[in-house]
Amino acid sequence: MFYNDKRNTPHNEFVPELVRLIRKYSLEMYLLDFMQTVFFRHTYQWKTLVRNAITGKAESEWYSRLNIFLSDILFLLNRFTVIII
Repeated sequence: MFYNDKRNTPHNEFVPELVRLIRKYSLEMYLLDFMQTVFFRHTYQWKTLVRNAITGKAESEWYSRLNIFLSDILFLLNRFTVIII
């Protein structure tokens, strides 16, 4: 068991954090596949898979924020043009 130097308590946050990240990047199917077959991908395959999942999630979130920002800008422009006319 690992102990945190600052609090002297068991460091048992590793597994919940790992599960949270696996869920965040939608990698559950690979974990379930591993648990059923006991076969894990090669390191380079796993790294590529994780990198693609993280990149896809980041791009999706970025596009979502960008769309919200652009819709707010368009709303303000429409409102501003109505006030001027």
